[in-house]
Amino acid sequence: MKTPATCYSLPVTRYSLPFLFRLTLILLLTGACAPVTPPPPPPTRTPTPIPAPSPTPTLLPLPTATPTPAPARLVLWENLPPAQAGALADDVATFEAAYPNYVIEVQHYDDAQALVEAIASDAVEFHLALGDASLAGALQARSALHPLDEQFPPEFLESFASPALTGVTRDGRLWGLPDTAGLHLLLFYNRDLIAVPPSNTEDMYTIAESFTGDGRWGLAMNSYDPLWVVPWLWAYGGWLTDSDGNPTLDIPPMVNALTLYLSWHGRLTGVAPVATYVQARELFTSGQAAMLIDGEWAIGELSQAGGVNWAVAPLPVVGETKQPAAPLVAGRYWLMKEGLPATERDAAVAFLSFVTTPRRQLAWTARFGLLPTRLEALEDPAIQTDPLLRISARQMQAGRGLLLGVDANRIFDAMRGPLRAVLDGDMVPEEAAQAMQAALNAIQDE
Repeated sequence: MKTPATCYSLPVTRYSLPFLFRLTLILLLTGACAPVTPPPPPPTRTPTPIPAPSPTPTLLPLPTATPTPAPARLVLWENLPPAQAGALADDVATFEAAYPNYVIEVQHYDDAQALVEAIASDAVEFHLALGDASLAGALQARSALHPLDEQFPPEFLESFASPALTGVTRDGRLWGLPDTAGLHLLLFYNRDLIAVPPSNTEDMYTIAESFTGDGRWGLAMNSYDPLWVVPWLWAYGGWLTDSDGNPTLDIPPMVNALTLYLSWHGRLTGVAPVATYVQARELFTSGQAAMLIDGEWAIGELSQAGGVNWAVAPLPVVGETKQPAAPLVAGRYWLMKEGLPATERDAAVAFLSFVTTPRRQLAWTARFGLLPTRLEALEDPAIQTDPLLRISARQMQAGRGLLLGVDANRIFDAMRGPLRAVLDGDMVPEEAAQAMQAALNAIQDE
């Protein structure tokens, strides 16, 4: 069983993200023996059939201004897989048919850092781009992006799911528009064993305990990967960073999250084995684990694999706090160049308005299984009547992103060793939280 290809990338300075939601939406976070953070589902997977989006008069926001727009030509960079690139080409053709004076030339890039360098040296033309937060962060750091909160009214920006907006926000400005969002973890459960999934961690432990023994487990997860620890931080009042994006690892919420996490893996009373990503998935698909914490990308993979009669649920509320879990959310974004002349800026705004319409996003959901980011689309019957997409959309909106420019790669690298030490019994959670912060400080000083 192979680890899936990536579509999203975690927001890093250059996360080598080529998570990477398929876009290369996340870097596989590796260690010598440690399991890796799996990326989102292959973009060419066949999604669960869903109803057609609610009918609207037209796909496009057709121009309403009386004057004909001045001619403009834009170069749009994308790094999509072939099927999605073809769909984008169709969208561009539809846009150009509605706006005959606008021409969009689509160019493909394979390496985000190479594109950034080419843009910085004026080696290529650039007006618009579609990419993950690593591309957005690198371009914003070079003052190459136009803040889109200057071009779109607040009511339009507020129509996007907030976790998706966070990943492209920096210094109080919005540097892109979310195209799709994912990476969030979910609770998968065997319907032949569990009729009603647990709503809180106490119930999850009780249910898992009833299935644990004789080589069987109640719960499975990618134990050594920090991504699986993250959701429980928020429930205890913490996060990976403070409101300014400064990493905060040595905090009481991290101690509490690690304590909860360790209780599931305890040698004597644990309900989950210490397992790699592949091992955890195999335990679930073979019927040896009643529940599995895995990423939203697993929806497509498990749908194709067959076997276990499974369903999906949101991550449980943390019982003692009564607060919901908040998994990490990452996305990919539409970006616009800083300093465009008025005619090109008008064309870019028109295209971004079109390409982020709920109906267009839902068309991509139906074709590729990608979650939309517009709230209207997330509430559409096409999402809400599908039992898998509805739960995934709900969990995504309950998650949290990292501010643009936060190096998630470094944070997770700093967490990985102490997390392993906790699970191996070499550290207690208080020591691990301190070690995580010390490791991060050492990395940042390099």
